Amino acid sequence: MLTTLLITGDRRSNAGIQLAFFFVTLVRQHNHIAGKLLKFNPHWNDERIYQEARRIYIAISQQITYNEFLPILLGRVIDGIFIVISRKNNFNAISGEEYSYQNKIAYNTPNYVNDYNPTVDAGALNEMVAAVMRSFHTLLNADFNMINEKRDPPHGKAIVNNVFNNPTIVEKGDNYDCLMRGLATQPQEGADQYYDKMVTHIHNISFLILMLKIKSQFTAELYLGEKVVKTDGRALDIQRGRDYGLGTYNQYREFCGLRRGVQWDDFLDYIPQEAVKDMKSIYESPEDVDLTVGGSVENLAPGALVGPTFQCLLNKQYSRSRIGDRFFFENGNYGNPFTLDQLNEIRKYTISRLICDNTNIESMQRRGFEQISKQNPLVSCKSIPEINLSLWKE
Repeated sequence: MLTTLLITGDRRSNAGIQLAFFFVTLVRQHNHIAGKLLKFNPHWNDERIYQEARRIYIAISQQITYNEFLPILLGRVIDGIFIVISRKNNFNAISGEEYSYQNKIAYNTPNYVNDYNPTVDAGALNEMVAAVMRSFHTLLNADFNMINEKRDPPHGKAIVNNVFNNPTIVEKGDNYDCLMRGLATQPQEGADQYYDKMVTHIHNISFLILMLKIKSQFTAELYLGEKVVKTDGRALDIQRGRDYGLGTYNQYREFCGLRRGVQWDDFLDYIPQEAVKDMKSIYESPEDVDLTVGGSVENLAPGALVGPTFQCLLNKQYSRSRIGDRFFFENGNYGNPFTLDQLNEIRKYTISRLICDNTNIESMQRRGFEQISKQNPLVSCKSIPEINLSLWKE
């Protein structure tokens, strides 16, 4: 039986149903911006509208990533303190302002941030591609809840294995709105070394699409059409790191200012004893431990979803990605900068506003990446700040 697939700029968009749904949201967002720009500037031609909508859309994505998502991933501000890993072999806390300027990631300012450095490569680090980002499969759920406007218990589920490469569920009834509510309501899986239920990997080998279904901590089933092949999820991640020529876990500890492990017990500063014992039974020496293994079994840094080594590499990547990009949305000296009024409108935008703008959802929590709670209650979408696109009127 033939199924309808979404045509997007990313061939993985049909593999995970959450990806398919969010691609719809992002396409709608571009069109939402373009429609408003046309209203304010009916004399603009199609190319001008497209390019300006694209520019605003990219800026919104950077705003949400750097100012909403990364604080959750890397450590949160608590009472004015941003929790990070120090370079003294222990956890420490420094002020949010000091953290921002030391790591060159986020800035709390109404002005431009002119930190572009043409000598910095903004490209993706191999360590991110082949190790750090792989570890976040531990956060994925095996299915996604369908939630109504009242946030009653789920009335249905989109089970990843049943809708793999079949995103037609997005077109049926109010499934789109229900799943988007679910994505903003359902807790993530634990940030640990375990793949608790299911995770998907997409590999394009000729015309074959491979599905990796995690069954327990390390085992998986790989689907090749009608054939099922037993495989090992962690083994694939380890092999990928070696194929990329990554250094060892110990080398990256030293790179990040952490103590290099000479004896196995040296790893106990950040890794639980049981995990160190397991690694000792597998590797001949602390020098042999793969980055993807050592990094994924570290204790989480305070307030973060990663341990100190991965936290360090994420800091390095996202710092490079902004200061090496002359078109970064907060830059006022290069490219085609926004006016300060336009820039500060973009800084108001949140993931919750993105969902409100592109669904029929009527209420969202203000901090959309966090669960609904007394401190983060549902509010009307009308009360969540929008971008005033009349500032782009010419």
